[in-house]
Amino acid sequence: MKKVLIISYSFPPHNEIASRRYAEMCPYFSENGWEPYVLTTLSNGDIEVPLQNDQLIRVGVHPGLNLHIKKNKNIKSYIADFRRKLGFVFRVFDSALFNWSNQIITSSEVLQIIKEKDFDLIIASYGPSSVLRIGSYLGSRLNIPVIYDFRDLASLHESEGYYQNWIAKKIDIFFEKRYLNKRAGIITVSKGLAEKIEQVYKEDVAVIYNGWSDQVNSSLYKLPTTEKYLYYAGRFYNRQMKAIFLIIDALVDVNYELVIRSLGPVGLEEQILAYVKEKGLADRVKILPKAPATVIDFETKNAVINVVIESLEKKFKSERGILTGKFLQLLTYQSPVLAVARDDSEIGEILNDTGKGKLCSTTTEIKNFFKIHSNVEDKLNSKNISKYSKKEQVKILVQYMNKKIEA
Repeated sequence: MKKVLIISYSFPPHNEIASRRYAEMCPYFSENGWEPYVLTTLSNGDIEVPLQNDQLIRVGVHPGLNLHIKKNKNIKSYIADFRRKLGFVFRVFDSALFNWSNQIITSSEVLQIIKEKDFDLIIASYGPSSVLRIGSYLGSRLNIPVIYDFRDLASLHESEGYYQNWIAKKIDIFFEKRYLNKRAGIITVSKGLAEKIEQVYKEDVAVIYNGWSDQVNSSLYKLPTTEKYLYYAGRFYNRQMKAIFLIIDALVDVNYELVIRSLGPVGLEEQILAYVKEKGLADRVKILPKAPATVIDFETKNAVINVVIESLEKKFKSERGILTGKFLQLLTYQSPVLAVARDDSEIGEILNDTGKGKLCSTTTEIKNFFKIHSNVEDKLNSKNISKYSKKEQVKILVQYMNKKIEA
């Protein structure tokens, strides 16, 4: 059986989308002729580790992320704010580039462990940027082909409110292309991101979705409300604020509550609560703290509608390919999906393909969906839902891997 080394900074038990990407694909590699190993960090969390200890190489400690802590301003933060205003913002040549990679590259013990495994292929899953450097180093040192997996656009990132001056941009692109110079291939998480990467690297990029996996077995917990509710679980980003405000606007005409299981940050939660108060809906919107996966599963199952939010802006074509981390998992629940995003979002294509819900971009469209959501089940396409599973995505990935090592 062929062996693949997956470099992923985040991995269970740490609980986040980056951890789940390969954790939920690992169980399907062996049935497709590959034995997976993972180079990652030590971490804490509540997700089950899917591999045996001898298939894991853990170096360094994952710091975790707590967006519910408000950090006090100090001299370093003021300097960082000033640097950002000048556009000296980096996504490859950043503070993370050397932090984790140095611990691996300078360790003869780690290198020997990897060498003895005699891997056929390496997958380096960005970010942080350390992963690109580690992939490049191990590939060259051990003469192993490397596929680079971009969960976002790294040096090619573009979004509303993101300002990077031309000097920082050139530095980022220089280092990224340097590390990818001897690549065997590139994969990413959506068609929209693939299109952007293909423009720069002039090669076909394979799309491996963050597909759905089998649902966790949730125990019985107390429901967050006795009313019918819309449900959103995840963290917030500035680009999503307009979308969540549209949903709040649409709540005025229905007897639904909106339950939010939030990962922060506190500042954006406060913006939402202020908007809810302004609209007189304080008794209909609940923001709850982070909870275990079993609780979120239970709350998701009992929602009348599950919610996905993304940017409504259309300035950058690549942003149509941003797929909220948990989106594809929602395809497996009985409740329909309400996605609020730009009208050309790839989320809409997948909802149309599966018949699982509706993409809306205005308050009027959301209100109309509230009226017809109970009929969504009539349009379900179970076969198309299946093709977005982690199991099917591994089959696509393995075909790509086999092609690259044969080349």
